[in-house]
Amino acid sequence: MGTHAKIARTSIGCFVTYFHEFANSKLSRESVIRILREREGYTEGSCASRTDNARNIIVPDRAGDTLQLIISNPNGDYRI
Repeated sequence: MGTHAKIARTSIGCFVTYFHEFANSKLSRESVIRILREREGYTEGSCASRTDNARNIIVPDRAGDTLQLIISNPNGDYRI
């Protein structure tokens, strides 16, 4: 699955809103899932999928490119 598809499956808004949590290697997968469940009310499965997709996208050599792709999207108004 390509980066665009992974971002779409994560939801661009969720990806941007929780970028720091997804990118924080000190937060466990379970911690991020718990944060998403508590703040957004997503199902556990949805949180797990979003977390896994986001963390697969956010690798040191691609995170900046991914954020630039989102920022340059004419359909979005996202703040990081």
